[in-house]
Amino acid sequence: MASRVPYNLPHANSTVDQLIKLFSSKGLTIDDMVVLSGAHTIGFAHCKHFLNRLYDYKSTKQPDPAIDPRLLKALKMSCPHVGGNTDIVAPFDVTTPFSFDHAYYTNLQSKLGLLASDQGLFLDPRTKPMVQSLGQDKAKFFQAFSAAMDKMSSIGVKRGRRHGEKRKKHRNLQIRAMRAVVQRVTSASVEVDGRIVSEIGPGLLVLVGLHDSDTESDADYICRKVLNMRLFPNESTGRGWDQSVMQRSYEVLLVSQFTLYGFLKGNKPDFHVAMPPQKAKPFYESLVDKFRKAYKPDAIKDGVFGAMMKVSLVNDGPVTMQLDSPQTSKNTTEAAEES
Repeated sequence: MASRVPYNLPHANSTVDQLIKLFSSKGLTIDDMVVLSGAHTIGFAHCKHFLNRLYDYKSTKQPDPAIDPRLLKALKMSCPHVGGNTDIVAPFDVTTPFSFDHAYYTNLQSKLGLLASDQGLFLDPRTKPMVQSLGQDKAKFFQAFSAAMDKMSSIGVKRGRRHGEKRKKHRNLQIRAMRAVVQRVTSASVEVDGRIVSEIGPGLLVLVGLHDSDTESDADYICRKVLNMRLFPNESTGRGWDQSVMQRSYEVLLVSQFTLYGFLKGNKPDFHVAMPPQKAKPFYESLVDKFRKAYKPDAIKDGVFGAMMKVSLVNDGPVTMQLDSPQTSKNTTEAAEES
């Protein structure tokens, strides 16, 4: 079964012809394909999935001409041709990476698509009109996406007791980890009720998602990794990806974000695997305390747990990484409990 997966998923460099053929084989139309591609309004891709666009597009030794020069420059800073950090990721939607909206389509019209397969949708006359239409009408995108997701949910559905048992056995493959989205910033701030409650200059903005199964070991791992990630250049030697936030004496802004553990049930977000608020609040506060004890107390800032926050930032690069704590022991325990 696993060997079939690559043939049933779009690739970062798929042509529009290949995408149409793949989606058509699942009973989906060209419009369905363009609408479902809008899922890239959120999410990230590692450098390897778009590196050829930056340096050697279609073996020309030149960058893809269909990429905005400003985006090209920023991506090259994060993703060098050789020797780069393989953990670095960039957002699919470079303008509103944490909002589920229709900006993905307006980005394509401005040459701000991250993947070649995304940007190709605006370049091809068969898909360009739909890209333009969805870019002009957020409500239309939401409605069309809902309908396309419902349509896709009926593809290859397994029925019967045997298949149901298989799905139950695979529950142990669910992610069970503390999650951090780490962004290198020149500045960041948190606003609550119209008032700035925390702000930093150069450093790291860290969005933290707590899973219901998280323990102190998860917190220790995230704290250690965030403070020691070499995301900054060494200005003395000129070497990139050489220094941590502590080595540069920069600041860290922590923001609790339970939506990092949100999953869609149909079209409605479900957050049942996130740590519940009454448990998460003291746990998150202990995580902030770990950061302060491991670094300089006054260099660690945080938002207001449970509040409606407006987070502003200037991403430097852009550089964004997703970090999950190890989950092997958790999954092993769950597998033993279900066997």
